[in-house]
Amino acid sequence: MKPEEYLEKILQKEGLSKDSQEVKAMQEEKANVEKIISDTFESNPVVRYAGSYKKETMIKASYDLDITCYFKHDDDSAGDNLEDIFNNVKKAFENKYFVVPKKSALRLQSTDKKLDFHIDVVPGRFVDDSESDAFLYQSTGDKNRLKTNLDVHISHIKDSGLVKIIKLAKIWKSIYLIDVKTFVLELLVVKVLDDKKDKDGLDNCLKAFFEELSSNIDNIAVEDPANSGNDLSLLFDSYIKDALSGAASKAKKLIEEDKWEELFGPVDDDNKSNKASFFSESQNQTTGPKPWLDI
Repeated sequence: MKPEEYLEKILQKEGLSKDSQEVKAMQEEKANVEKIISDTFESNPVVRYAGSYKKETMIKASYDLDITCYFKHDDDSAGDNLEDIFNNVKKAFENKYFVVPKKSALRLQSTDKKLDFHIDVVPGRFVDDSESDAFLYQSTGDKNRLKTNLDVHISHIKDSGLVKIIKLAKIWKSIYLIDVKTFVLELLVVKVLDDKKDKDGLDNCLKAFFEELSSNIDNIAVEDPANSGNDLSLLFDSYIKDALSGAASKAKKLIEEDKWEELFGPVDDDNKSNKASFFSESQNQTTGPKPWLDI
Protein backbone atom coordinates (compact mmCIF):
# COMPACT_ATOMS: atom_id res chain seq x y z
CA MET A 1 0.00 0.00 0.00
CA LYS A 2 1.37 3.39 -0.97
CA PRO A 3 1.90 5.95 1.86
CA GLU A 4 -0.80 8.29 0.55
CA GLU A 5 -3.37 5.51 0.44
CA TYR A 6 -2.36 4.29 3.90
CA LEU A 7 -2.65 7.78 5.45
CA GLU A 8 -6.07 8.31 3.87
CA LYS A 9 -7.20 5.03 5.45
CA ILE A 10 -5.87 6.14 8.83
CA LEU A 11 -7.85 9.35 8.50
CA GLN A 12 -10.95 7.40 7.59
CA LYS A 13 -10.44 5.04 10.52
CA GLU A 14 -9.79 7.77 13.08
CA GLY A 15 -12.14 10.44 11.76
CA LEU A 16 -15.62 11.38 12.92
CA SER A 17 -18.35 11.98 10.37
CA LYS A 18 -21.21 14.38 11.05
CA ASP A 19 -23.67 11.48 11.23
CA SER A 20 -21.55 9.46 13.66
CA GLN A 21 -22.85 8.44 17.07
CA GLU A 22 -20.26 10.63 18.78
CA VAL A 23 -21.21 13.76 16.85
CA LYS A 24 -24.93 13.16 17.38
CA ALA A 25 -24.27 12.92 21.12
CA MET A 26 -22.41 16.22 20.95
CA GLN A 27 -25.27 17.89 19.12
CA GLU A 28 -27.79 16.66 21.67
CA GLU A 29 -25.69 17.89 24.57
CA LYS A 30 -25.16 21.28 22.92
CA ALA A 31 -28.95 21.61 22.74
CA ASN A 32 -29.15 20.91 26.48
CA VAL A 33 -26.45 23.48 27.22
CA GLU A 34 -28.09 26.06 24.97
CA LYS A 35 -31.48 25.55 26.66
CA ILE A 36 -30.00 26.15 30.10
CA ILE A 37 -28.42 29.37 28.87
CA SER A 38 -31.59 30.63 27.15
CA ASP A 39 -33.73 29.74 30.17
CA THR A 40 -31.38 31.61 32.49
CA PHE A 41 -30.58 34.71 30.46
CA GLU A 42 -33.52 36.34 28.66
CA SER A 43 -31.16 38.38 26.48
CA ASN A 44 -30.31 35.16 24.60
CA PRO A 45 -26.51 35.33 24.29
CA VAL A 46 -24.96 33.90 21.15
CA VAL A 47 -24.12 30.22 21.65
CA ARG A 48 -21.89 28.58 19.05
CA TYR A 49 -19.80 25.51 18.42
CA ALA A 50 -16.07 26.10 18.57
CA GLY A 51 -12.92 23.97 18.62
CA SER A 52 -12.33 20.89 16.49
CA TYR A 53 -15.99 20.52 15.52
CA LYS A 54 -16.03 23.86 13.73
CA LYS A 55 -12.49 23.46 12.41
CA GLU A 56 -13.37 19.99 11.07
CA THR A 57 -10.33 18.46 12.76
CA MET A 58 -12.03 16.03 15.16
CA ILE A 59 -10.51 12.60 15.67
CA LYS A 60 -11.93 9.69 17.65
CA ALA A 61 -8.99 9.37 20.01
CA SER A 62 -9.32 12.86 21.39
CA TYR A 63 -11.98 15.52 20.98
CA ASP A 64 -14.10 17.88 23.03
CA LEU A 65 -17.33 19.77 22.70
CA ASP A 66 -16.31 23.43 22.84
CA ILE A 67 -19.10 25.98 23.12
CA THR A 68 -18.86 29.75 23.31
CA CYS A 69 -21.48 31.83 25.10
CA TYR A 70 -21.03 35.47 24.14
CA PHE A 71 -23.18 38.35 25.38
CA LYS A 72 -23.69 41.58 23.42
CA HIS A 73 -21.26 44.33 24.33
CA ASP A 74 -23.97 46.38 26.08
CA ASP A 75 -25.76 43.43 27.68
CA ASP A 76 -25.41 43.42 31.46
CA SER A 77 -27.98 40.69 32.16
CA ALA A 78 -25.20 38.32 33.25
CA GLY A 79 -23.18 40.95 35.09
CA ASP A 80 -21.40 44.25 34.74
CA ASN A 81 -17.98 42.78 34.05
CA LEU A 82 -16.33 39.66 32.63
CA GLU A 83 -15.77 38.05 36.02
CA ASP A 84 -19.46 38.44 36.86
CA ILE A 85 -20.43 36.93 33.51
CA PHE A 86 -18.08 33.99 34.09
CA ASN A 87 -19.45 33.33 37.58
CA ASN A 88 -23.12 33.77 36.65
CA VAL A 89 -22.87 31.43 33.68
CA LYS A 90 -21.18 28.97 36.04
CA LYS A 91 -24.14 29.21 38.45
CA ALA A 92 -26.55 28.56 35.60
CA PHE A 93 -25.08 25.10 35.07
CA GLU A 94 -24.62 24.02 38.66
CA ASN A 95 -28.03 22.35 39.01
CA LYS A 96 -27.38 20.08 36.02
CA TYR A 97 -23.61 19.52 35.99
CA PHE A 98 -20.55 19.49 38.14
CA VAL A 99 -18.82 22.67 37.00
CA VAL A 100 -15.04 23.01 37.15
CA PRO A 101 -13.78 26.56 36.47
CA LYS A 102 -10.68 26.71 34.28
CA LYS A 103 -8.71 29.71 33.09
CA SER A 104 -11.33 30.98 30.64
CA ALA A 105 -13.64 27.99 30.32
CA LEU A 106 -16.17 26.12 32.42
CA ARG A 107 -15.65 22.36 32.28
CA LEU A 108 -19.02 20.62 32.58
CA GLN A 109 -18.93 17.13 34.07
CA SER A 110 -21.75 14.67 34.40
CA THR A 111 -23.39 14.13 37.79
CA ASP A 112 -23.48 10.46 36.80
CA LYS A 113 -20.13 9.12 38.02
CA LYS A 114 -20.13 6.47 35.28
CA LEU A 115 -19.97 9.09 32.56
CA ASP A 116 -17.33 11.67 31.73
CA PHE A 117 -18.26 14.54 29.42
CA HIS A 118 -15.87 16.46 27.23
CA ILE A 119 -17.66 19.83 27.40
CA ASP A 120 -16.13 23.27 27.83
CA VAL A 121 -18.29 26.39 27.80
CA VAL A 122 -16.48 29.71 27.38
CA PRO A 123 -18.43 32.79 28.48
CA GLY A 124 -17.52 36.17 27.07
CA ARG A 125 -18.73 39.53 25.84
CA PHE A 126 -18.52 40.95 22.33
CA VAL A 127 -16.31 44.01 21.99
CA ASP A 128 -18.80 45.94 19.84
CA ASP A 129 -21.86 45.68 17.61
CA SER A 130 -19.97 43.82 14.89
CA GLU A 131 -20.02 40.73 17.15
CA SER A 132 -16.66 39.54 15.89
CA ASP A 133 -13.99 40.20 18.54
CA ALA A 134 -14.85 39.17 22.08
CA PHE A 135 -13.35 39.53 25.54
CA LEU A 136 -12.92 36.45 27.75
CA TYR A 137 -12.35 36.44 31.48
CA GLN A 138 -9.03 34.98 32.66
CA SER A 139 -9.00 33.68 36.21
CA THR A 140 -5.19 33.37 36.29
CA GLY A 141 -2.28 35.27 34.81
CA ASP A 142 -1.21 38.90 34.67
CA LYS A 143 -4.28 40.04 32.74
CA ASN A 144 -7.86 39.30 33.76
CA ARG A 145 -9.19 39.42 30.22
CA LEU A 146 -8.22 38.13 26.79
CA LYS A 147 -9.34 39.51 23.45
CA THR A 148 -10.09 36.82 20.88
CA ASN A 149 -12.03 36.12 17.72
CA LEU A 150 -13.69 32.75 17.17
CA ASP A 151 -14.11 33.21 13.42
CA VAL A 152 -10.43 34.04 12.95
CA HIS A 153 -9.37 30.92 14.85
CA ILE A 154 -11.68 28.73 12.82
CA SER A 155 -10.75 30.15 9.42
CA HIS A 156 -7.02 30.07 10.22
CA ILE A 157 -7.22 26.29 10.52
CA LYS A 158 -10.16 25.36 8.31
CA ASP A 159 -8.96 27.46 5.36
CA SER A 160 -5.30 26.52 5.68
CA GLY A 161 -5.54 23.65 3.22
CA LEU A 162 -3.90 21.49 5.88
CA VAL A 163 -6.87 20.02 7.75
CA LYS A 164 -5.84 16.44 6.97
CA ILE A 165 -2.27 17.02 8.12
CA ILE A 166 -3.56 18.64 11.31
CA LYS A 167 -5.72 15.59 11.98
CA LEU A 168 -2.75 13.28 11.39
CA ALA A 169 -0.65 15.43 13.74
CA LYS A 170 -3.37 15.13 16.39
CA ILE A 171 -3.46 11.35 15.93
CA TRP A 172 0.33 11.30 16.33
CA LYS A 173 0.08 13.42 19.49
CA SER A 174 -2.57 11.12 20.93
CA ILE A 175 -0.72 7.87 20.19
CA TYR A 176 2.57 9.06 21.68
CA LEU A 177 1.04 11.17 24.48
CA ILE A 178 2.98 14.25 23.43
CA ASP A 179 2.58 17.03 25.97
CA VAL A 180 1.54 19.94 23.77
CA LYS A 181 -1.73 21.85 23.58
CA THR A 182 -3.77 21.02 20.50
CA PHE A 183 -4.09 24.75 19.80
CA VAL A 184 -0.29 25.06 19.60
CA LEU A 185 0.06 21.91 17.49
CA GLU A 186 -2.46 23.26 14.99
CA LEU A 187 -0.60 26.56 14.76
CA LEU A 188 2.68 24.69 14.29
CA VAL A 189 1.35 22.72 11.33
CA VAL A 190 0.12 25.87 9.61
CA LYS A 191 3.32 27.79 10.39
CA VAL A 192 5.77 25.07 9.35
CA LEU A 193 3.86 24.07 6.21
CA ASP A 194 2.85 27.54 5.10
CA ASP A 195 3.97 26.78 1.53
CA LYS A 196 2.29 23.37 1.34
CA LYS A 197 -1.24 21.93 1.25
CA ASP A 198 -2.80 18.51 1.80
CA LYS A 199 -3.01 18.14 -1.96
CA ASP A 200 0.80 18.25 -2.20
CA GLY A 201 0.84 14.75 -0.70
CA LEU A 202 0.12 13.78 2.88
CA ASP A 203 3.36 11.81 3.13
CA ASN A 204 5.42 14.69 1.74
CA CYS A 205 3.79 17.17 4.14
CA LEU A 206 4.39 14.93 7.13
CA LYS A 207 8.01 14.40 6.17
CA ALA A 208 8.52 18.18 5.94
CA PHE A 209 6.72 18.77 9.23
CA PHE A 210 8.69 16.20 11.22
CA GLU A 211 11.95 17.30 9.61
CA GLU A 212 11.40 20.91 10.68
CA LEU A 213 10.37 19.99 14.23
CA SER A 214 13.32 17.64 14.69
CA SER A 215 15.99 19.97 13.33
CA ASN A 216 14.81 23.56 13.70
CA ILE A 217 12.21 23.80 16.46
CA ASP A 218 14.17 26.39 18.48
CA ASN A 219 13.77 28.83 15.60
CA ILE A 220 10.00 28.39 15.32
CA ALA A 221 7.58 30.77 17.02
CA VAL A 222 3.80 30.54 17.11
CA GLU A 223 1.34 33.42 17.40
CA ASP A 224 -2.34 33.57 18.20
CA PRO A 225 -3.89 34.54 14.82
CA ALA A 226 -6.70 36.42 16.57
CA ASN A 227 -4.50 38.37 18.98
CA SER A 228 -0.77 38.92 18.50
CA GLY A 229 -0.62 40.26 22.04
CA ASN A 230 -1.59 36.87 23.48
CA ASP A 231 1.71 35.46 24.73
CA LEU A 232 1.91 31.75 23.90
CA SER A 233 5.47 31.27 25.18
CA LEU A 234 4.34 29.28 28.23
CA LEU A 235 2.46 26.89 25.92
CA PHE A 236 5.52 26.45 23.72
CA ASP A 237 8.44 26.48 26.14
CA SER A 238 11.72 24.57 26.05
CA TYR A 239 10.19 21.48 27.70
CA ILE A 240 7.44 21.24 25.09
CA LYS A 241 9.87 21.94 22.26
CA ASP A 242 12.16 19.13 23.46
CA ALA A 243 9.22 16.72 23.67
CA LEU A 244 8.06 17.61 20.16
CA SER A 245 11.55 17.51 18.68
CA GLY A 246 12.31 14.11 20.18
CA ALA A 247 9.03 12.58 19.03
CA ALA A 248 9.42 14.14 15.58
CA SER A 249 12.93 12.69 15.22
CA LYS A 250 11.57 9.19 15.87
CA ALA A 251 8.68 9.77 13.46
CA LYS A 252 11.08 11.03 10.79
CA LYS A 253 13.24 7.92 11.15
CA LEU A 254 10.23 5.60 10.79
CA ILE A 255 9.13 7.44 7.65
CA GLU A 256 12.63 7.24 6.15
CA GLU A 257 12.51 3.48 6.74
CA ASP A 258 9.02 3.33 5.22
CA LYS A 259 7.59 2.01 8.48
CA TRP A 260 4.32 3.92 8.38
CA GLU A 261 2.38 1.29 10.32
CA GLU A 262 4.85 1.57 13.18
CA LEU A 263 4.09 5.28 13.24
CA PHE A 264 0.28 5.28 13.04
CA GLY A 265 -0.66 1.63 13.48
CA PRO A 266 -2.48 -0.81 11.18
CA VAL A 267 -5.50 0.39 9.27
CA ASP A 268 -7.48 -2.77 10.00
CA ASP A 269 -7.09 -2.65 13.80
CA ASP A 270 -10.54 -2.86 15.38
CA ASN A 271 -9.24 -2.33 18.92
CA LYS A 272 -10.93 0.79 20.23
CA SER A 273 -9.37 0.76 23.68
CA ASN A 274 -7.46 3.97 23.01
CA LYS A 275 -10.42 5.89 21.64
CA ALA A 276 -12.47 8.24 23.79
CA SER A 277 -16.15 8.64 23.10
CA PHE A 278 -18.12 11.76 23.94
CA PHE A 279 -19.82 9.88 26.77
CA SER A 280 -17.27 7.43 28.10
CA GLU A 281 -17.06 5.24 31.16
CA SER A 282 -15.03 7.20 33.68
CA GLN A 283 -12.86 4.24 34.61
CA ASN A 284 -11.86 3.78 30.95
CA GLN A 285 -11.52 7.46 30.12
CA THR A 286 -8.32 8.40 28.32
CA THR A 287 -6.71 11.76 28.86
CA GLY A 288 -7.23 13.83 25.75
CA PRO A 289 -5.79 17.19 24.82
CA LYS A 290 -7.45 20.30 26.17
CA PRO A 291 -9.48 22.36 23.74
CA TRP A 292 -7.95 25.36 22.07
CA LEU A 293 -10.08 27.72 24.14
CA ASP A 294 -8.58 26.46 27.39
CA ILE A 295 -5.49 28.66 27.36
